[in-house]
Amino acid sequence: MNQLLTLCALLATAIMSGLFFTWSNAIMPGLRRLPAFESLLALQSFNRVILNPWFIIVFLAPLLLLPLKVFFAYRQESQLKIYLLVFATLIYVLGVFIITMSVNVPMNEGLNKLHLQQANQQELMNQKEIFQTTWVRFNFVRAVSASLSFLLLSIACVDKE
Repeated sequence: MNQLLTLCALLATAIMSGLFFTWSNAIMPGLRRLPAFESLLALQSFNRVILNPWFIIVFLAPLLLLPLKVFFAYRQESQLKIYLLVFATLIYVLGVFIITMSVNVPMNEGLNKLHLQQANQQELMNQKEIFQTTWVRFNFVRAVSASLSFLLLSIACVDKE
């Protein structure tokens, strides 16, 4: 049971790390090259498509699995492993979940409500710039946080103390 828990936690944090990394290093730089209307239209489409059961499960899984790892490790593992697991959990909660829910999701919802066909060019340019600065900056934080969480969890898995 504990091994399955570990594998699922590793897989979920790795997938989220890769997803945020891809957004930071391919999707958003690619959208930056497009005109504002096309860039925002693509973002609206991405934001609507990503809200699916598979994404929700993988995104939320570390919020359950990482604390469970801490709980099961508490009496059986070394102090170092427990600290690694606690930090992996805190980094994921704060750097991925809280940032997503307080910054990226509200921005996505605002974009979803924007009627692109009715917006003028200046409004489109302003909205695109907001996404290319604020959204990208916080997505980078999510990418680093998910990667650190995965790394700490991985180190905890190989700790032999």
